[in-house]
Amino acid sequence: MKTILVPIDFSKNAHNALTYAIGMAHKKIAQLLLLHVCQQKEGNTTRATKQKQNKLEVLCDSINKLQKVQCSAQIEEGIVTDCIEKTTAAQKVDWLVMGTKGAKGIKEIYFGSNAKRASQKAHCPVIIVPKKAQYKGIRNIAFYCSYYDVETSLSTLMQIIELAEFYTADIFVFQINDEECIMQEEKKLFENFKKKVHSATKFKNIEFHLISGNDDEARLEFILHEASSDLLAISANNRLMMEKIFGEKTKHKAINRRQIPLLVYNSMQQSSH
Repeated sequence: MKTILVPIDFSKNAHNALTYAIGMAHKKIAQLLLLHVCQQKEGNTTRATKQKQNKLEVLCDSINKLQKVQCSAQIEEGIVTDCIEKTTAAQKVDWLVMGTKGAKGIKEIYFGSNAKRASQKAHCPVIIVPKKAQYKGIRNIAFYCSYYDVETSLSTLMQIIELAEFYTADIFVFQINDEECIMQEEKKLFENFKKKVHSATKFKNIEFHLISGNDDEARLEFILHEASSDLLAISANNRLMMEKIFGEKTKHKAINRRQIPLLVYNSMQQSSH
């Protein structure tokens, strides 16, 4: 059975992420694990911690009874990102689903002091749910790849295929070229990547698109519309794209406008489920 971890701080963002996770669990057999972290800086007392634990257990019981989804609860004390990392590893979590409020924490995980530290922290794929996003199924996954880093893109795609097979989804693989015209060499690189993918998997429900243009927002808007995307998948190693999404000055308006959840993979992860 798959396990979906949902960090809960009882905010609207967290509640919306939980609703999304419940939708995922309904579609296929999966269990939810709710995690609340009592942060040390809040000066929590034993009584306050007990109150939060009771609140979390009530929420979990209601999901079990009303939503008919298997759910368990866990409460930890410490730093939020550290507790999330520890729990995903200890509980062998398949997916971490969280609201956009936690995006800074995810950026911290992926943009650590070095790539090795980041890969050690990312124990499972992360689905970041915008505050107004609603679960409507996972039928189409758009993957922003990089044919310049074939091994990273291929490793990430293999993990996306695992999710696509679980939800019977199609994958729309795309690479964006900054020039108006796609050079012959660019086409060769992309074709080479396609051949490697077809050699590595028998998965058939996949399309490849090489897109050009210098308007970054317009290109991404076109892709998300063309693919009817339910998720936008990227590799955490694609630092340029990560910075565009998480950076304070460069957050993608297309993603926010369409309220599409972001699926973040780390190519160093080893799939074990």
